[in-house]
Parts: sequence; structure tokens; C-alpha cells
Amino acid sequence: MNFNLSRWILFILLICLSLHGVSAQISQAPVPTWLRTITKQPIVPNLEDISEGYYYELIDYQVNVSEKSRFYKSTKVLFDSNGAENAGQLYVQYDPKYQRLILHELKIVRDRQELNRLNPQAFQTLAVETDLSRSIYNGMHSAYYVLEDLRQGDKIVFSYSVEGFNPVFEDKFFDSYYLQGYEPVGLLHLHYVIPQNRKITFKSHKGASEVQAVRVGSHTSYFWEETHAERVIYDDYSPFWFTKLRWIECSEFSSWNEVADWNNRINPVQQIKPGSALHAFVEKIWQEAEGDPYRFLASATDFVQNEIRYMGIEVG
Repeated sequence: MNFNLSRWILFILLICLSLHGVSAQISQAPVPTWLRTITKQPIVPNLEDISEGYYYELIDYQVNVSEKSRFYKSTKVLFDSNGAENAGQLYVQYDPKYQRLILHELKIVRDRQELNRLNPQAFQTLAVETDLSRSIYNGMHSAYYVLEDLRQGDKIVFSYSVEGFNPVFEDKFFDSYYLQGYEPVGLLHLHYVIPQNRKITFKSHKGASEVQAVRVGSHTSYFWEETHAERVIYDDYSPFWFTKLRWIECSEFSSWNEVADWNNRINPVQQIKPGSALHAFVEKIWQEAEGDPYRFLASATDFVQNEIRYMGIEVG
């Protein structure tokens, strides 16, 4: 069978299998009770700095580590006709192998009236295979919904939770988050609820403010409330990996040695068995390299890249 054809057949099979039961991973429930109440008021940015016809009045991201739950909430303000077209497309990405999506709230605030638009059955689930061209299948899905009848002056309020952490990390928590966007944000709230018996280190970058911490019962509440009205401007031809945005990171790993130990457990390096075909091949290219490790490495790399077909099913 043609390799490309067999690859597409496998891909379609994976999609069919992954879609089985995906709808059961989307449910509806009230907002969690562990959420921190926001204390600041959002500011109104300079609308001349906004390019999409709407801006985020609020971005709220909260994580409960012990419950393995991430809560998201956003409020978009539509200030011209372009905003009605751009802001109404809602996407939520999650992995149904170990996560489930819980919808809390979707409403339009118009002329001080709240119009409920929450309908879990209206969300379409799509497979998100961004690395398909590299023969890598990641199993991610996107819940997708397009709001209709949006008007200038509307506010779109959307909140949901994604429950479940990737089990491959052996219950070790880590995260990173940007405290501002490329365009102004009225108010950004970031909050982590962490049990007292778990040690997580926080670090701020690019001038981001330090974390604030408050002990609440058996947990500690770590949080930021940020209002950044200024627009972030990049120089022409800046490399893609460069950022001016303020951001933070946190990790339960205490050192890079601990990270390496974890990696060795899940990706152990197999020893070459003496007398095996692989052992004979390694000896052959070592002799051809005449003891030069760089020539040996180049030969081994050339063999792996050009003679071995790779396909990764990286689900979960």
C-alpha cells in the first residue's frame, strides 16, 4: 500500500476513534466555588490601539492544583462593526483522553440586559492536528461555536473549566502565563490555588510584578491583578522567539536534575545488545568514522533522518 495513502487511512481511523465519546467530555455546571474574587476594576484602553474592533475588558485565569482544574473567563467589548465579526468565534482546546470541558457561562450583555447563549449541544468538536504534515498526531480537540446577532456595543462573557492534568508528568505541576497581550487589556487576573504540602516556585520575567500570596485554610492563594493599557510594539524583523510581554512561570520541579530524572523514567535510553544487528551497524559506522566522534555522529544522524520513517501518535 502507498505510504501516504496508509497514513491518511490511519489518520481518519484515529479521528473516528477519538471522536467517539468526545461529546460526553463537554458538560455544563455552575462556576467553581474555589474561585478568587477579583478586587480591581478594569480600565478602558485607548481604542486607537485596538485592531480587531473589540478588546478584552477582562481575562481571568485560575488554577486549582489539587482539583486539577483550570478556569477561564473573558469579557470582550465590541466597539465597532468589525468587532461583531471577529469576536463571535469561540474556541476551546482540550485533550479528551485525560480532560473534560465544563461550560459555565456564555452571555451577551446588551443595553444592560443579559442574553443567555449557553448551549453545550451547539458547540462543534473538531480534531486539531497541527503537526499532521510531520506525521505527528496529538489527539487535541477544539470545541467551536459562532455567536450570531452580535452588535456594536455588546459585551460577550464566556467562562469554562478544563479538568484534568496530563498524567505523563507524574502529578508534578508547572505552568507559565503572559500578564499582558499584544493589545491592551482592561484587567488581567491570574490565580493559583496550591495545597500547603506542595512546594511550587514562582518567577517573573520582562518586568512582571512579583506574585502576591495569601494563606486560606489548607491552601495558599497566589495571584496577580494587572491593568496594562499600553500597546506592545515590536521592532521590524524581530525573531519569532523574542517577546517584550511580561510573563511568569511556576514549577513544582525543584531543579533541572529532577526534570532529567523524570525524562529518563518516561523515555529510558535502551542499551544496545552486544551481538545484535544494531550493535554490528554501530561498530561499522564507528570504524568508517576512523574514531572521529563528529563523523560518527554525522553518519548516525544521516541514517536516522533519511532511512527511518517516523510517525508519532502522541495522544495524552
